[in-house]
Amino acid sequence: MPGRADLCVICARPDGQDEAVGAPVSPVLAAAAGFTDRIFFAGRFPNADVDPWLTERVVVIGEVSALAAVVLRLLRRGRLGSPETGPPDQPLSLGYVPLQGNNFQQRWNLAVGTAGVAAACTGTARPIPFLRNDNGGVLVDEGVIDSPTATVYVDETLALRGTADRLVVRPGGESGLELTLERRRALRLPPRREQHRGRAASLGFAAPTIVVSDGIPAPRPLPRWTWYAHTEPLPLVRP
Repeated sequence: MPGRADLCVICARPDGQDEAVGAPVSPVLAAAAGFTDRIFFAGRFPNADVDPWLTERVVVIGEVSALAAVVLRLLRRGRLGSPETGPPDQPLSLGYVPLQGNNFQQRWNLAVGTAGVAAACTGTARPIPFLRNDNGGVLVDEGVIDSPTATVYVDETLALRGTADRLVVRPGGESGLELTLERRRALRLPPRREQHRGRAASLGFAAPTIVVSDGIPAPRPLPRWTWYAHTEPLPLVRP
C-alpha cells in the first residue's frame, strides 16, 4: 500500500552511478513503488541522515556495505538491543534487495533485483547473527585480511601465531562467529582451511594492517582488531 508508515525503502547509490537511476536500479525502484512511496535516497555509505527513516520495516537496496551501514544506524539507535537492555522494545524487520549476486545474498537465499522486492517488503523476518568490532562498526557478511602476520585468539583458544595467506571472519555458528585461516598449497590445490568458532576473535598484528569489512577497507592500518558477536540477532527478511 503506497504511503504506509511502517515501511521505508533506503536506496544507496551503486558503484559507478552518480544518481540512483538507470539500470539496474530503476526497475527495482519501480517495483518498490508498488508497496510504498516512502523511498529515500542515500549516499553509497548511509549515515545518520537515514535515522528518521528507520521504521518498523526497513528495506535496503544496494551493496552489502550499504546494508551494514544501515545496520550500524539501527544499532546506534537502540533498535537491535544491547547486553544492558536485552532484546529491542520496538518490532523491526530488515529487508535487503541486492542489485547483483553476492556472498551474503547467496548465503541467505535472497532473490536479486526486482525478484527480491516483494519478499523484502512483505516477508517474515528471521534471526541471523551479526558481529560488532571494537572500532564501533558492524559486520554482516565477512571480514577479510590478506597475508596477516598476527597473533589471533578465538575466545581463549590460540588460532594463529605467525602468518597465513588469508584470514576470513563471518557471523555464524552456535556462538556467533566463525574464523577461517587459509594457507595455499602447491600444484593448484585448493587452499588448506582451518576453522575456529566462538563468540569473539582478537587479532594483534606484527605491523599495522588493513582490515576489510563487508568489502570496505578500514581508513588506515591498525595494530589490533577485535570482532565479537552481538547479543541479539539481526531480524533479516528471508525464506
